[in-house]
Amino acid sequence: MVTAINDGDQVDVSLEVAQQAAQAALEDGRRDGTVSSLRYLREDAEGGAVRLAFADRTWERENLLALLRTCLLVGLLGLACFFVISLLLSTLALRPAERSWQQQKQFVADASHELKTPPHCHPGQRRHPPGPLQRHG
Repeated sequence: MVTAINDGDQVDVSLEVAQQAAQAALEDGRRDGTVSSLRYLREDAEGGAVRLAFADRTWERENLLALLRTCLLVGLLGLACFFVISLLLSTLALRPAERSWQQQKQFVADASHELKTPPHCHPGQRRHPPGPLQRHG
């Protein structure tokens, strides 16, 4: 049985709702817990009396959801920044290897061309086959 409701003039609670919450908390048998959207604390007083204190969990849930959203947003932004930074750094790190690869490809192409082309076909480097020995005389 609920004998008093001390809400500090901050909450409008009917006696019926208070009795239902108190009954559920007493049936639970624990020192603290939750009943629907209320958190409660039980205290056994002298003479077998029981004091119950209830607090609304709506604020707690709203703040927890806001914190969760903020953490997810910060986490996703952090991952996005990490991705962009790693992409830029990997591009910078691969530039020398890419340049070296291009130089190697060019060298192989040039060497292949040189090996396929006979030396007497190069202009300016033509050698005349040796002719008959001429005697000066």
